[in-house]
Amino acid sequence: MAPYCFITKKGLAATTSCPPQVKLHAPTQNVLVYGIDGEKALAQGFGRLLPYALHLMCNIHMKDNISSKLAELGIPTGAAEEYRLEIFGKNIGSKRQPGLIDSSSPEKFDEKMQSLTET
Repeated sequence: MAPYCFITKKGLAATTSCPPQVKLHAPTQNVLVYGIDGEKALAQGFGRLLPYALHLMCNIHMKDNISSKLAELGIPTGAAEEYRLEIFGKNIGSKRQPGLIDSSSPEKFDEKMQSLTET
């Protein structure tokens, strides 16, 4: 289990209160990935403390961001849902149909993206 913290406010104060606790925790020195929402100040705070770690957003925040962008672009609801399913995959019965995020390599991602642009 990795260390975690909950942050309830945005801004610099949040980045100076929680992330140093992460840095002081010896097992976090070799963290490869950390997940937070899209808050830039938090990403910068954790990025300074864990410079070799990759920042990934969780699926919920990614889906919310994509849904917001599709709505902003005026994409109809049905088409927007199809785009989300192509990106995040879907379950059909007991089987999972993978999406773009399930690509096992950059090359596989590019192949899937190319096939989507052709349809």
